[in-house]
Amino acid sequence: MEINGSPRPACMTRMSAFAPEEVLTITPMMAGACSRLPAWAACSMAADAPCSLAFGGMVLHLGPANYGWFTDPSRALCLKLAGTPAADQPLIGVCDSARCPQATHHPRHRPVWAEHAERTRTFLGQIGTARKNERARLQADYDRAARVIAEIDATASPRDKEPA
Repeated sequence: MEINGSPRPACMTRMSAFAPEEVLTITPMMAGACSRLPAWAACSMAADAPCSLAFGGMVLHLGPANYGWFTDPSRALCLKLAGTPAADQPLIGVCDSARCPQATHHPRHRPVWAEHAERTRTFLGQIGTARKNERARLQADYDRAARVIAEIDATASPRDKEPA
């Protein structure tokens, strides 16, 4: 990626290196672009805040397991669950993106979901039969993770499925 015209690995760039009021311009590098984001993107954030990209008036919030468009705060499941419906940005750390209508999942999120599904399946195998409520909750969580993985796999292009 190029950040403010300088090539650098975006995954290794610390936002604390930039001033909170600084606007960052993020573009794919000319050769071997690794991002599917448009070539123009303005990223403005506080040093401790999650990353968010602005696209023509819409804001895309980047999380480890999903991207959230946050176009309508009244539809944001994270705000409903946290009891903060008047917030002006999503609570990406508590996002239940498998159920949120404003969240999207992409091939780069698959490893997070696969690990979550595997751990949940392990817990399911260790729970005794007497713990029916806990088993039902974990089974629903596993089913959601499996559905997200299946959706990511169904929409991934052949290029996304190539080994790195």
